[in-house]
Amino acid sequence: MANRDTQNPSDTPSEPPANPRIDVVIGIVYWEGKVLVGKRTHGKPLPGYWEFPGGKVDPNESLEQALIRELAEETGLTVRPSQPIWSAEHLYSYGRVPITAWWCDCDIGDAKPLATDQLAWVNAGQLADLSFPPANTDLVAEVVRRMDGLKE
Repeated sequence: MANRDTQNPSDTPSEPPANPRIDVVIGIVYWEGKVLVGKRTHGKPLPGYWEFPGGKVDPNESLEQALIRELAEETGLTVRPSQPIWSAEHLYSYGRVPITAWWCDCDIGDAKPLATDQLAWVNAGQLADLSFPPANTDLVAEVVRRMDGLKE
C-alpha cells in the first residue's frame, strides 16, 4: 500500500495561478474616415452596448496574430495592425486582463457581423454618441482624438 504522504510532486496536480493573465486585443479598424464597431449580442455580457472588435490571445500567439485572427473570425475582414494606441489592465475574480487596442487598416470595408448583432462604420461624431461599456470611455475618447487628428 502506497503512503499518501510521500507523493511525488510531479504526480500532484498543480494549482492554477492565483490571478492568471488573459491577454485581450482590440482592433480599431479604420477605413475611409470611419472606424468599425459592433453591437453586442443579447445573451452575452453587456448586451446592446457597442464595442470595437477583438478578443482573447491564444497561447503561443502574438498580439498582432491574435488581432488578425479575431477580426477575421468576427468580421470577415483582413486587417493590418499598424500600432498599439491604448492599453489598460483590469483585475477580475477570474484573472488579470491586460487589454491592448491597435490601430488597423483594411483594404475593403465589407465587414460581416459574424459575432455581433450588427456592425457599423462610424465617424468620430457618431462614435461619441454610441453607448459603450463604461470601461471603454478612455478608449473611445482616444479613438475620437485620433480620428479628429486625421482630418487635419
